[in-house]
Amino acid sequence: MKRDMDLIRLLLIEIEEKALEPYAGLQGLEVEGFPSSQINYNLDILIKSGMIEGEVQIYFGGESTHFIQGITWLGHDFLDDIRDPDLWAKTKNGANQIKSWSIETIKEIVKGLIKKQVEEYTGVKVP
Repeated sequence: MKRDMDLIRLLLIEIEEKALEPYAGLQGLEVEGFPSSQINYNLDILIKSGMIEGEVQIYFGGESTHFIQGITWLGHDFLDDIRDPDLWAKTKNGANQIKSWSIETIKEIVKGLIKKQVEEYTGVKVP
């Protein structure tokens, strides 16, 4: 199974929208166009990376249920950087060009794009 950055972005957005009460918990997240096995895998790695808080219950036969408690500070920061669809499209294009989809690469690309926007809109040079 592969990490899917588009799905990760959509999952973070979905969790943020549905987690109206802190630690109320979410279960059974669905994202159109993605099978549950792929969603579950990407939820697992989001938990392990520290972007979301949650627990996984694995049942006999390999089925699992995710109890998502919310997005962490790290997850919110990452989501805030990749939320805008236009900025996300430019970030994906950059990642495709350099053939790297690591979280660190994504962060550097989006950080560069945001710095450029800050300079364009405000005239302030960002180091």
